[in-house]
Amino acid sequence: MRLLPLVTATCLLVASLPAHAELNGAGFTLLPSKLPMDRVPDQEPDHAFAVLTLGLDFDVQNTLTGSWSLPAADGTWISPDGPPLSALSLHIGALHFDDRADLFVRIPLYALEAVLGVEGGDRTATASWSVSTGVKYYHWPLHEGLVRPFVVTGFGWRTLDLSASADSASDLRRARQLVIPVGLGLGWRAPFGLLIDAEVAWNLGDSTTVYTDVQPQSLHDDSPAFAHRDLSLNGLRFSLGLKWHFDLNAETTTQGWEVEEAERVLKMIARRRATTLTLGMGASMRVMANASPYFDTHRPYLADAWQEGLIPDGSVGWYFFDADIEARIALRGWQGNAVGYGVDLSIFRFGGFIEGIKFFDINFHGLVPWIGLGLGIEHVGFTESRGIDERVKEDQLLVLSVPFGFDIRPAPSSWWLLRTSLRWVPVAKL
Repeated sequence: MRLLPLVTATCLLVASLPAHAELNGAGFTLLPSKLPMDRVPDQEPDHAFAVLTLGLDFDVQNTLTGSWSLPAADGTWISPDGPPLSALSLHIGALHFDDRADLFVRIPLYALEAVLGVEGGDRTATASWSVSTGVKYYHWPLHEGLVRPFVVTGFGWRTLDLSASADSASDLRRARQLVIPVGLGLGWRAPFGLLIDAEVAWNLGDSTTVYTDVQPQSLHDDSPAFAHRDLSLNGLRFSLGLKWHFDLNAETTTQGWEVEEAERVLKMIARRRATTLTLGMGASMRVMANASPYFDTHRPYLADAWQEGLIPDGSVGWYFFDADIEARIALRGWQGNAVGYGVDLSIFRFGGFIEGIKFFDINFHGLVPWIGLGLGIEHVGFTESRGIDERVKEDQLLVLSVPFGFDIRPAPSSWWLLRTSLRWVPVAKL
């Protein structure tokens, strides 16, 4: 079986721990001959590189349920009706690039599920929103006290449960679909810290393939061609947001800060604290993966049902200031499953990686891109069952890792930074 090689997105909080925190008192000398201004990013007075936005978003989507067809227990198809799809979500984001781009993540706190079909009837489907991320772009900067239009896009997960019938072999516990919203909106940023925005968007690619009259079969046999249809959940999505905005690094936009920061970096070098131990921790999610041929030949009806939770991500490393590189040991693990039509399939992967990454400081308000290369050992496992029929396989794999991304470090002397990374893992076979 070919495992799903991942491209994952990770948000890490990285802390720098001083390797030599003590001063030697008498005989203390400043090693560099001049202030290290090239290691301090240029800042624009009164315009922060990033302004944190934190609050709530309420989404409502009117689905075009008239275009739906749900599989009935007798192998026929029925047309459902249902209420709008909605959710109350936590919004975590930041305004970047002179208040022109709001990069954000939405995490549903309470999903108001839309039940499609007649309650107690032959077949119902329940749809809800999951985690999403995106960007709102303001052509005219969203400075305090102004109302500005924006365009919005990104990607997010929508889930679908197909159940409540006499034919359990045609039930689909949960299908996830990656959708891409595209829309327009207006935002108002109040001088007293409030940010209100409203948007309307259309979700591209919002469909799920469902099957009917799926018959039990041996786990070792190829799948026959069962009757199926693509169900569309397309519709207009309306969103209203209420957030609070504040600048976590307001001091970086004050006059004279760059020289003061260069002096602090100089002291770090003299105290041997610039080259230091680092700790990182955070969570990541799958962005994309290849379609394993196992689903094509054995379980085509589970291809849309694959899902996994957040992937824990942690690292410990050593940062070399002069070369602007980091060597680290990273630990990552995740598990996912697909359940439906009488089959339960699960995979887990956990391993450690030795990685080296190189930073490229482009002197842009503390935005520092980087790329790396690593090698690790992963313990992987596969379990598939249908009733009492079960198949289990586990193995140790040597895996290549290619991480890349960017750091936000507007103040190089700070003990923490925010790291966003993508990681590509080539094909691994089990």
